[in-house]
Amino acid sequence: DLTVGPRQYLYGTNEFVYIYDSRNSVLPLKDVMRVFKEPRAKLQLQSGKGVNYICSRKFSIPVNKENVIKYGILDEKYIDQIPDSIVFTISEGKNYISKPELFMLDFLSNYKWDRPLHMLNMGGDLNMGIKEYLEYDGFSYKFVPISNRQRTSEVGFSDPERLYRLMTEVYTWDALSYPDYYADNQHLYTFCGVLSQRGIFVNAAKEMIKAGWPERAVELLDKCQEAVPEGNYPLDMSYLGFSNELMVMDMINLYYMLDEPEKASDLAVRFLDKMFQSVQFFFEFYDYADKEFDRAKSIVLMVQDIAKDNADEAVVAYVDRNFDALLEQYTKYLKLLEEFVRREPEQFDPSSDCRPFVVQEFFSETFENLVPRSRRHIIAYASLVVDDAFGGEFLVAAHDRVRIHTQFGTALPH
Repeated sequence: DLTVGPRQYLYGTNEFVYIYDSRNSVLPLKDVMRVFKEPRAKLQLQSGKGVNYICSRKFSIPVNKENVIKYGILDEKYIDQIPDSIVFTISEGKNYISKPELFMLDFLSNYKWDRPLHMLNMGGDLNMGIKEYLEYDGFSYKFVPISNRQRTSEVGFSDPERLYRLMTEVYTWDALSYPDYYADNQHLYTFCGVLSQRGIFVNAAKEMIKAGWPERAVELLDKCQEAVPEGNYPLDMSYLGFSNELMVMDMINLYYMLDEPEKASDLAVRFLDKMFQSVQFFFEFYDYADKEFDRAKSIVLMVQDIAKDNADEAVVAYVDRNFDALLEQYTKYLKLLEEFVRREPEQFDPSSDCRPFVVQEFFSETFENLVPRSRRHIIAYASLVVDDAFGGEFLVAAHDRVRIHTQFGTALPH
């Protein structure tokens, strides 16, 4: 129950609350909130104004063990790990708490452990110690009285038996898997970014592996491909800047770890096929999409590294062949471009279906890097018109010779 009055949560009130700890000791959270609500206890600012404040960086919350088990917050098998109280710590670099954090402290100061408390995204912006007491439940994190440490790639504490039941018997992905389900940008942002569905399956599979259940891990990875179909949620969404591609790479790596090389190779090739489409597209518009190109190329090379580490020569060769094809295509194009640039302007009669193209300056680079380093256009010296097939007529609008280099290690003659 909340004890701080509703007026304290109105817009413009307590948007941030100062922390002033003069004791450096653990205080009961109930007492901390009692000081916050006390009209005579004010922190004096330099302006002379008195404000409510949080009087400790460390506060304890008592744990009702009986209720924790009774209301299903933890399974009975964890009874010996449940302490009499837990302690939250606010870091020294944090000088105030936000209104949502104040709300949470207010709620927990009278928490009887008589109902589960769930939150999304590893606790989100709640940086007042609660993230060290969360259990991973797939779609959410549950507040539990067992201390653990979360990391970006690790979910921290979980009950693998409960998590498996949730993933196979409770949660459903029927709507997402419908073939005629339309996923707009908001759906993609939600289900592949903010709350990545592939990420949920990957995390659950990792927990199964840690629990010693590889068969369940494979089952969850297989189910992921059914529940989150590529037709609705593409394997490659690198253009949106989500973590989706990292989840797909995790799935490939996990299949290898679980001795399922055929499934790993099949998923890798399907993924790489889409990634090479992005690599080629971003390369053609490199001056406007250099970061996207670098990201797509890096993903391809990381997948190749995963395949190399697992001795999958077929996937390694697939990447090499596609890069070779890309190299051949652009080397041929640049040679053609050089040939036309060396002609005199009066030799050209541009066709009507041509589109403008600006010569880009390329510098010598190794094939491994596969990226032109110059972001500049040679606008002042040459302007070309080229058709979509690179086979039409070119109009050279300047008499100056344009020196064009390839980024593949060999400069073209000029």
